Amino acid sequence: ADDFAHHFVRRAGNKRYPPLINRGYYARVSAIRRMLDAFLTKPVTLSDGTIATHAQRQVVSIGAGFDTTYFRLRKEERAPVRYIEVDYREVMHKKAAAINSSEELRGLCEGGAGVAPILH
Repeated sequence: ADDFAHHFVRRAGNKRYPPLINRGYYARVSAIRRMLDAFLTKPVTLSDGTIATHAQRQVVSIGAGFDTTYFRLRKEERAPVRYIEVDYREVMHKKAAAINSSEELRGLCEGGAGVAPILH
């Protein structure tokens, strides 16, 4: 289950999607979640001999849409040092507005202030 999806999704009445779309979405989300979790937990030895933790990693999510992975990782205290999301300007404006209008999501952002305006 996704504890944060309700902040970004409006119910479209009784609109239902074909099972294949739902399965495909679930498979994609599950695969990315497993790969990202493996990336954040796999021990990596740095050049100075220390072991990198999740806090020393960076993630760039291309085509992020309304993905909620960042909030899941922040809630679990496993967020990388940088989590950058890239998408179309319109999508990012809508996502930023949803984040900034939610006390829960703003609180999970670094510094608790939500997200800055999207640059043009």
